Amino acid sequence: MKLVTLSLVVCNDTSVVVQEVVVLGVGIKKLNARNNLVQINPNPASKQTVLAYQIPSSKTAVFKLYGANGRAVYQSKLEGNGSQILNTAGYAEGVCFYEVLLGNKVVENGKLIVVR
Repeated sequence: MKLVTLSLVVCNDTSVVVQEVVVLGVGIKKLNARNNLVQINPNPASKQTVLAYQIPSSKTAVFKLYGANGRAVYQSKLEGNGSQILNTAGYAEGVCFYEVLLGNKVVENGKLIVVR
């Protein structure tokens, strides 16, 4: 376990606030970026974002999104190539983390920033 410093940037029409938060990094590890099974755009997102995916044929992946408190806030099965809209309006502002699983193995992870 180690301490990790995260920078959170929050923008609105009149100001930009940068807040650094030190958290205990438990099991958060950036995996090999070559996977690129999913792309989230826009990121940061305010009301909604698009999850685009390219899953190898004959495989099913599971996309899991976790809120800042570590609880799962969204989960979806992904097959083939496609996209889906994620409604982020109900999520708390801050950093959400995601992982993509093939079988029981995490093959990709990353973050989604939710802003208001």
